[in-house]
Amino acid sequence: MTSEYWENSLREIPELKPYLLKIAKKWATGSSLPTRMTLGPEPKEPAVRSALSRIFGSLHARNGNVVVTIPEELREESVIQPLAAQFGLLKKQRVVPADLRPVFQRLELLFPTLGNATNWLKTAPEVTRFLKRSNETVLRQLLETVQFLQPLETCITLSKLGSLHFNDSKILRSGTVRNLLERLLLAVAGEPDHPESRHEILSRFNIIDNPATTLVTVFGSLQIIRNGTVENWIADRFQHGEPVTLNGFNLDGMDAIRVSSETKTVITSENAAPFHELVIEQPEAIVLYTAGYPNAEVCRLLRLCSEAGLRCMHWGDSDPSGLRIAEQVNRCIPTQLYRCGIADLKKRQFDLKPLTEKKKAIGHQILKKDNFPFREELEYVGY
Repeated sequence: MTSEYWENSLREIPELKPYLLKIAKKWATGSSLPTRMTLGPEPKEPAVRSALSRIFGSLHARNGNVVVTIPEELREESVIQPLAAQFGLLKKQRVVPADLRPVFQRLELLFPTLGNATNWLKTAPEVTRFLKRSNETVLRQLLETVQFLQPLETCITLSKLGSLHFNDSKILRSGTVRNLLERLLLAVAGEPDHPESRHEILSRFNIIDNPATTLVTVFGSLQIIRNGTVENWIADRFQHGEPVTLNGFNLDGMDAIRVSSETKTVITSENAAPFHELVIEQPEAIVLYTAGYPNAEVCRLLRLCSEAGLRCMHWGDSDPSGLRIAEQVNRCIPTQLYRCGIADLKKRQFDLKPLTEKKKAIGHQILKKDNFPFREELEYVGY
């Protein structure tokens, strides 16, 4: 939801102002928005009810007032800040409570290379609340985990991380500590904080939930080298026209890959249908299915393809999420877009679907990054 969206909504339905103003004022205090809020008296005008339903989803009545559930995407800075700007409101800068300042000073001294992470800890209201019911040891363990993950090139499970740094294999599987880890990693990576980013940041740092369920589907004349031994079983199935789906155990200990001298390219496919189409076409390439955002094992295989001298062509969606997936692939191996680049988009300009407000908000966040490699495509599809 962009500034233009909020401006148009308030101009078309001025009666929305007191309801949206309450949310903007709450945000401007520097506090996190709650999951549910009472916005004011139940609106009598159908247009107001309809607009509130469009923004928040279902409405609830309590004691004559309207209560809404604020979706997670609406609580993101990129969405709520343009709304507050309509009322001339700026977010109050959070001041670290005096009794907590020594905690953050100690963490800054212990982790001088993690400035982005420690700065985020100081400015996040939820961290203050967390420290009221827990001690700083957990924050130190979280920063130790982040520091451990930065140079890591092999995959690791959340259970293993929990055992190593918290002496608790379950602590990172869900809940507050996992949420804090995800957001610290986003801060270190300089990525915007929204649900989609949290979903994929763990893979960026080679974290997997379970090696048995972390899958890679590949099709091509590909050999893997493990402990100095060449294994041909992927190439053997390719000769029968069959893709192979591998899990983390199948790839454990893999040192390198080998392809024929004619193979110069790996083609990645975000979606299942294009992957199936490529299998039928049998291009002179290694074909790899990312299944959306590439998981840690997909990324590891792509890095090995890069080390083997291959270059990548990525076939995916042309919305902000699809182009972010292409960016993640590009982090592993030099990548160009395949059948979805700017020339392809211009040929299909009348077939492109309009972006939702949520996708526009994500796109605006992406475009703030100066080094986004597929900026031209992203601007063309809606900006």
